[in-house]
Order: sequence, then structure tokens, then C-alpha cells
Amino acid sequence: MSKPGPSSALPKEDFNDGLVRLLECPVCSEYMTEKIFICRNGHNVCSTCKPKLGNCPTCRGELIETRCLFAENIAQKLLYPCMHSDYGCPKRLLLKDKKKHESKCVYSLHECTNAKSGCTKKISLNEKAKHELKCPYRKLYCPNASEGCSEPIVFKDRKIHELFCPYRVFQCGNLERGCEEKYFLKDKPSHEEGCVYRLINCENIKEGCTSKIVFKNKSDHESVCQFRLYDCIPCKPDGCMWKGRRHMLVKHMSEDHRIAVWRNKTNLGVWCDYDSSKDRRYAGLVSVYGELFWYSHKFDSAIGKCYWAIQYVGQKDYCTKFRYHLTIYTDMKEGPSVTFAGVPMASDTEDIEQVYESNSAVCLDSCMLEKYVIDKSMRIKFKIKLIK
Repeated sequence: MSKPGPSSALPKEDFNDGLVRLLECPVCSEYMTEKIFICRNGHNVCSTCKPKLGNCPTCRGELIETRCLFAENIAQKLLYPCMHSDYGCPKRLLLKDKKKHESKCVYSLHECTNAKSGCTKKISLNEKAKHELKCPYRKLYCPNASEGCSEPIVFKDRKIHELFCPYRVFQCGNLERGCEEKYFLKDKPSHEEGCVYRLINCENIKEGCTSKIVFKNKSDHESVCQFRLYDCIPCKPDGCMWKGRRHMLVKHMSEDHRIAVWRNKTNLGVWCDYDSSKDRRYAGLVSVYGELFWYSHKFDSAIGKCYWAIQYVGQKDYCTKFRYHLTIYTDMKEGPSVTFAGVPMASDTEDIEQVYESNSAVCLDSCMLEKYVIDKSMRIKFKIKLIK
């Protein structure tokens, strides 16, 4: 016997699939499985599409009410692909098993559980858990939940939320100036408005002060600011309530009190009617180098001490740029004299009584002072020097 030649039969799966394709409705392309109708020429159409048609969609012939029982019976014997085959399901099933499988098919598409948060993606059941683990619309707790934030946030918006979260903890921006306080974003305006370490303008800004000062140091700065309001220091003990700007001092002293205003670097004065039993006070204003200085002198008869001091009028730090020399002598050319050279300059912000007790003043006992008195008078010379 001769061997049989190569088989021309189709593989079983191809044969099944070929028949299944024949059962596709020519109108809706769905599988015809129940109540398959034919036209007079034997073309098929499904029961869903037939009522909508006037003629056969294949040959344009008349549609009749006859069903093709052969096709209906074949349909029950074939294996159909799962409706989710386009998404990866490899299953082929009988019609009686198809619906049950498709209801639980792991390749079926489902809404993401984060759909209410904005996710529109449809994912297969077997990919659902993986997707939701990384879904940009998944819900998270705010990192500041322990501080009080209970607002649910979507993952994709987390950075924006965290940036503007009212419970975000801030370090005060004035840390470098000493504020170590931390606060919530919601409390930021109230904290910054009241922070004692915030920078503010000096109240004398309209007068020309450009300094930025720490609020807690406001009083300290404004008490020594060169643009502040000045008191009439020499005449304040006598009741003078004048206040004015620095450039107005010369006019006030010379016009309202007629106190000497010296305009020389070296100045001479005479102390007449010296009496060791009487107190004495004297003050004057010196205008040199484009600057102002108070010259003050006091004799305290109770303790027998005499004081001299010169104070710089203006910014406190500038007083270190100056020194003064003070000489006390008789009016005789060959008479005794004493000179105090390079005495430090005090600031006008310092109380004059405290200056008298400091190293910025010259102090002599009355017994020493009387060596330079002739006929109840002595001469005093002082010189202000600019240190370069």
C-alpha cells in the first residue's frame, strides 16, 4: 500500500475560527448565536439587526421570517474568543460558558478605584492592583497629618498641596537675626507681623535714615540715630523742652540761649570769679569738621571736684573718630599749666553725669585746681582733633 500524501485538512483551531467568522453578522459584526434569519438567497443576518432592515444587506434581496436552524446549531458547538481577547485573553469558549467566563475574566476592563479623583483609565483586572499602586490619582495622607492636616490629597497634586499646606512647618525667616521659632504656614502672616526679629525702617526715614533695624532693637537704634530728634542737653536741667533735628542745634543754642557756639578747632575760655564754695555748670556747642560737639564743665563744691567733657553729637560710632586735648593754666606766660592729651570722645547719647565718671572726662580735685587760679580766675584751652 502506498503511503498517504500530505494532508490538506485545516488545523482544528483554524477550522473553528473560520466557522466562527462565518457567523459574524454582516451589519453589526457581532456573532450570530441565536435566532439567525436568512434572506431568499440564503444570506444570514442576526435577530437584532433584522427588524431595522428592509432588504438583505448582502444581496439586497427580500428578508424572510425563516430561521437558519443549521447555523444556530453549529453556533452552539463552536468555540468563541473571549470578548476581552483584544486585551490579552487567550480563551476560546462554548456559548454556554462564554458569559460566565467574561464576567470574571482577568483581562476584563474596569474603572480605576480612583475614578472619582479623576482617573479615567480602564485597566484589566489582572493589572488593576499594579496600576492603582502607582496611579497618579491615588489618595494619600498629607505628610503634615500629625500636625493637624486632615485634607485628603491626590498623589499628582501632593507637591502643590505640601507647598501650600496650612500645617506646613516653617522656620522663621529671621533665624539669622535670632528668631528660632517654628510655625505653621497658616500662622505665617501673624508671626511675621509680630516677630521681634523682623527688619523695619527707622522712624526717622523721612529725615534721611536708611538703616534697616531689628524690631527688638528699635528703641536702642532710634535713641542714638543721627537723624533723631535731639534734646537741648545743656539747658534741659533748667526746663528747656526744645526738640529738633541736628542741623537746628546751632540756631537754637545761639538764638534761644545765647550760649557760646565755637567754630574753631582750638578754643579759649576764662573761668572768672572762681569760688571753691560754689557749684558751677557751663556748656557750649562746638561746630568744626562739619560736625557738632557738646562742651560741658561742672564744679561740685561738696566733694571738691571739677569735671570737663566733650561729647560728639550724632551717630554713636562716630565719636571714636575724635579725641580732645584740654589745658588748664594761669594767665601768666610763665605760670603753671597742665595738659590732658588724647582724651577719648564720649557720645551725646550717654548721660553727662556718667560721662564725668568715665575715662572720657577730665577730673581735678579743687586743691589741684587752685594752683592755676590767680585773682580768682584761670584759663582753659581745649582742642578737638580728628583721628585719620
